[in-house]
Amino acid sequence: MSRPLQHDALLEAFNVALARAAVSLSRLMQETIVVTAPQLELLAADGAIARIKALADERVAAVVQRFEGDLAAHALLLFPQSRALEVVRLAVGGLVGEEDLSELEEEAISEVGNILLNACMAVLANQLHMQLRTAPPDYVLDMPEHVLASHGGAAASAVLMIHMIMTVESRDLATYIAFLLDARANAALADAFDRYLEDIGLAGEGGHA
Repeated sequence: MSRPLQHDALLEAFNVALARAAVSLSRLMQETIVVTAPQLELLAADGAIARIKALADERVAAVVQRFEGDLAAHALLLFPQSRALEVVRLAVGGLVGEEDLSELEEEAISEVGNILLNACMAVLANQLHMQLRTAPPDYVLDMPEHVLASHGGAAASAVLMIHMIMTVESRDLATYIAFLLDARANAALADAFDRYLEDIGLAGEGGHA
């Protein structure tokens, strides 16, 4: 996934996915959710960890989902643990008291992650004509390097990082979505986008990897 046209096509797909996810999250939270145009990078695992630590050098709250089928990868939603209860508060609104928020943390954040991650994979599957299956999400609180290492980061030849900001009630929540790709998954994604670019008449433009 190193050609400029592959990058641009992938960025366009995630723009569509996150816009759809924002609509679903707005319904869930009963507030208008705005998601900034995402920034996209393909990094080595250590580079991805550095990016996440630049966001917050602390434990992260992560929703992790395994996808299998034509593309096998771990997808993660990550944000600082210090913002976790804020996400829960937004998700449940005034339905529960402050003292009960922590008890709902895993369920509420997993639902937010499920919406965002599945939106991304659904758009990819549709655009690239891929068959994908998803496992139930896991919720993890740990340091970034441990989260990535325990979910395939050690075997990843590349980490596809999406940096976005969700704005809710005039509050910004910086968030990363990461896809941990081993060599086979990275090649499969690149090949799928090459076929897509050929289908729309752009194959061969933008140089080669």
